[in-house]
Amino acid sequence: MLLAVWREGSGQDSRAAFRSIAQVTFLKGDRANGWGIQSVNGIAYQRFFTGIGVAADYYTYNSYPVFFDQRLFLGKKRRLFGYGDFGVNYNNGNNRLHSELVYYTGSRFSSGIYCGAGVGLRIPLGTRKAAFMAALGFTFKDLYNTATIDPPCFDGSCSVQYERYQFENSRVELKAGIYF
Repeated sequence: MLLAVWREGSGQDSRAAFRSIAQVTFLKGDRANGWGIQSVNGIAYQRFFTGIGVAADYYTYNSYPVFFDQRLFLGKKRRLFGYGDFGVNYNNGNNRLHSELVYYTGSRFSSGIYCGAGVGLRIPLGTRKAAFMAALGFTFKDLYNTATIDPPCFDGSCSVQYERYQFENSRVELKAGIYF
């Protein structure tokens, strides 16, 4: 386990330190509103944070993004930051395509991409290590669906048809959480 040394007075961290971010996200998108939770764990060193995150994303079609998270802290006290996320958006297994399709007999969702970027503010709490974080950003996720359609056959030469759909979701997100 890495030992954390945080030296606010000097303005520099002398060693790399393990850090975690737990946050709630509120999503306002082009198709709906939603919410989610995220946990990111990684290494902080000087002005940089690099980690791996996982989220539960409850928006249109529910999913579980798994992503790399990069942050750059700005200013003398490093309260402002910019972040970028990129990863895979996994289907949660319970999503179903609506049965508006005539002769629809089934569907299968598959993974897509997840990415996001934004800016935020870190407000130190009573300890030197913990801080409240709030951020405003933009995210994009997609999922794919393969629908099975079995039309009636009157001449004996019909076959099952497969149609592939891509669901793209762009949204503005507000994140609030704890950095520790």
